[in-house]
Amino acid sequence: MLEPTVSGGFQHSLFVPIHITAVGSVQNNEGEWDTRFHEWRTREGRTRALRSDSAASLILRDLPSTPVLTSTSVRRIHDVSAQAASTALEELCSAGILRRSRRQRIVLYQCDDVLDLVASPWPNVASPAHGSTHA
Repeated sequence: MLEPTVSGGFQHSLFVPIHITAVGSVQNNEGEWDTRFHEWRTREGRTRALRSDSAASLILRDLPSTPVLTSTSVRRIHDVSAQAASTALEELCSAGILRRSRRQRIVLYQCDDVLDLVASPWPNVASPAHGSTHA
């Protein structure tokens, strides 16, 4: 059973299995993203292999650490042109890896696979079956 500590966190022994589960989930997602993107490119008739230094490859590689992006952030992080950033983001949306949303006048691209892990890193910890983790 999970027990909160006096400081409001959880006992240290819980971090290791949860961390391993989250890392494993991200690694599984990375393989799925590569497969999904390759399959999308094939359906689009693109036969050339994706270059490892392409904007799309760079974005895919860094998705676990940057799950929410804008065209500007891709340009800055990966030092690519505005056109390369926009094209890669749109391609990753078309492949179902990213989701486009709008916040006022800013277009955001987010990877829900990663954000879902962040939103619930400890499944069932706060469920009624395990008791509330809130004071």
